[in-house]
Amino acid sequence: MQHTVYIGPLPEKEEAQSRVRAVFAAAGQPLNAKARFAVSERGKPLLLGAGEAGYSISHTGGIWVCACGPGPVGVDVERERACDRAGIARRFFHPQEQAHLEQTGYADFFRIWTAKESYAKFTGRGIDSAFKQFNVCAPLPDAQLWHFAPLPGVIGCLCAPKIGQVRLLRAEEIE
Repeated sequence: MQHTVYIGPLPEKEEAQSRVRAVFAAAGQPLNAKARFAVSERGKPLLLGAGEAGYSISHTGGIWVCACGPGPVGVDVERERACDRAGIARRFFHPQEQAHLEQTGYADFFRIWTAKESYAKFTGRGIDSAFKQFNVCAPLPDAQLWHFAPLPGVIGCLCAPKIGQVRLLRAEEIE
């Protein structure tokens, strides 16, 4: 089961859908002409008329990431930066995630944050009241995580039901 993660510059809003189509084509899974882009009532990007194909997007500091695969996916990418890591962890993280961060001096903060957000995107729930209830420091019951660092100081995570081979694509490979 192959997934593809594209890393490139943030496209203009009107270019995003054509970029997603280009990522699918480069991944060897071209979308048919009937595939339509939609958004769920909770804001999850959807493909209608494209079979089981799924995709997810994220951006940070001018970097845009698009993950695609043969089913539902979630992806998040974050540029490491100064923030109130302890306060954010208390508000949004599971107690075991908080304990891990306290033990490691919050070194894994963005690794955990991207894992949580990619899982929330995968499930379609987004950041809601259940965000604190699941623990990405333990195996998830319905998904796997794959962490990546596309650039220095940038952390990402892909979430899907089962992750085998992952292909990283750079902008120059599809443009």
